Amino acid sequence: MFFSSSAWIQSLSCAFPVKQTSGDMFISAMLQWLRFFFLSPCPQRAILSFVDVVLLLFLFVFTVTKLWKRLTSHGGFGTHLNEPLVRNSRSIFLTIRFKLILTAEVVLTILYTVATVLTFSSSSKVLWKQVEDVFWLVQVITHAVLAVLIIHEKIFEAVTHPLALRAYWIVNFFVTSLFTVSAVMRLAVVDVNESNDFKVDDVVSFISFPLSLFLFFAAVKGSTGIVLSTEETRQLVEEETNLYDGSERKSEVTGFASASILF
Repeated sequence: MFFSSSAWIQSLSCAFPVKQTSGDMFISAMLQWLRFFFLSPCPQRAILSFVDVVLLLFLFVFTVTKLWKRLTSHGGFGTHLNEPLVRNSRSIFLTIRFKLILTAEVVLTILYTVATVLTFSSSSKVLWKQVEDVFWLVQVITHAVLAVLIIHEKIFEAVTHPLALRAYWIVNFFVTSLFTVSAVMRLAVVDVNESNDFKVDDVVSFISFPLSLFLFFAAVKGSTGIVLSTEETRQLVEEETNLYDGSERKSEVTGFASASILF
């Protein structure tokens, strides 16, 4: 069978386990290498951690750049003093989509936090365990930052998710799928009497997979679930307009209504 030997999928080593000989066929050797790279624990952690670190660095650079532009712009933060007055004229409605997306990220943050605590509480002094501690901690930080980012989507009235966030959810789904496949394979080949060092990993994989699948569809859809409406503002404008007969007042109100729609 493809995974008849379970050593590679239960091994904590990052070294390629298959020894090449002159009689090995190239295709067979390539399949074994791909199997190790995508389904073995160490490479999987490296892939997911790399994706998370790239996302965190991108968000950090983006945030610093935005803050720097505001600080160096003419008038500094004072140029944005009237923006909240305009935004408050809009009516914001949060659909179930937005609430589910935020809930999924919060659940993932809690899930990885529990895994981090369990890993840190382990008394093992093996180097792999120290690396694993960092791996789980990176997951906690990443999903906590994403939860905050989703909350800020409401603050900034974003109707679509940022492209970087959507790309991360798509890549994260495929990597999480690899974790889940490995967990299933371990359950299929491991001896019930044999100690398993991946119980926490497998439980986390089975719980995070449906959440990652949901976020994958959210990324494909792109909509945040935030609906902006100016219906209430229009009603107020019409009421104010009816109170005055002067054309000058009507013109001023109409200008405010146009501004509220544009911004």
